[in-house]
Amino acid sequence: MRLFAALLPAAFLGFYYYTTQDYVPLAAFLSMYAGYEAVSRVERLSVLKPLLSFGMSVVFLRTALSYLNSQSDVFVYLLSAGIALAFSTSGLRYRHYLAVAGTAVIAASMLFMPANLPFSQYSLPIFAALAVLAVTSLLPILSERFEFLISERVPLILIVLVAGVYYLTLRPTLMPGLQSLGDWVIVAATLIYLVGKLRFEVEEVPIERSERLDFESMAERAEKEYVENGNPVPLIAFVTYNLAKAGVEVRSIESVLENLVERETLPKYALGFEREMISRRRRKRRAEKFHALRRKLEMIGGGYGD
Repeated sequence: MRLFAALLPAAFLGFYYYTTQDYVPLAAFLSMYAGYEAVSRVERLSVLKPLLSFGMSVVFLRTALSYLNSQSDVFVYLLSAGIALAFSTSGLRYRHYLAVAGTAVIAASMLFMPANLPFSQYSLPIFAALAVLAVTSLLPILSERFEFLISERVPLILIVLVAGVYYLTLRPTLMPGLQSLGDWVIVAATLIYLVGKLRFEVEEVPIERSERLDFESMAERAEKEYVENGNPVPLIAFVTYNLAKAGVEVRSIESVLENLVERETLPKYALGFEREMISRRRRKRRAEKFHALRRKLEMIGGGYGD
């Protein structure tokens, strides 16, 4: 993947040399890429990777803009710095925060995009979409409570882009009445989506102590909790208790319960560093729950593996 990402700008710089006979950009890019590959294999030198990535991006972007008869040093340096921080900090300390900072810098660079570049008229929606990406990457790093934003990232970005394209391109061509209708459609669709994602906690009804815990009542309660409330614990306890009481082997019990307990999955749209972060957090949380379970077993007179 890294080689493929380098081949595209190298191919353009090769074409630039073919048309202008200026070999300096291509030679500089290839030299820095060779250095990047070299330092990537030495852990102590990995701190140099963002600097070399920044240099390669500056060479490519400045050459590309000059070929298009356009120039913006602020755009080039901001975009190059953002690319270096977002994609070349693996193995560095605080790489998660550096990647988010890189995304934010890339977003800021969109505000300085030269006017004659393709899609420059959409620089503001692109900035807003990248800002959403940065925010939905930063908040999950700060707290586990915001990890749900990772799964909502793509829909939020699509909403921002669609709204931006509508207001910049379609809305000015509509009649005043249709403009108001379009505004309400955008606002209503956004509100419906956001309200639909709100989580409401359902208060569980406490079980009366006088409830008969015979076979039928236990089965009825387990079924109700699982089907209506999505709580698999009573059903797991009921099935495990009765199968163990009947002398069923552990492996057979596992096969029965396999479909009841859902495995933890990573958010669909998680970035590479987010997958690593979430996996580490979940391993720690599962270990804490397991140790708490062992303590409870010891308190009630049993033990794990005893």
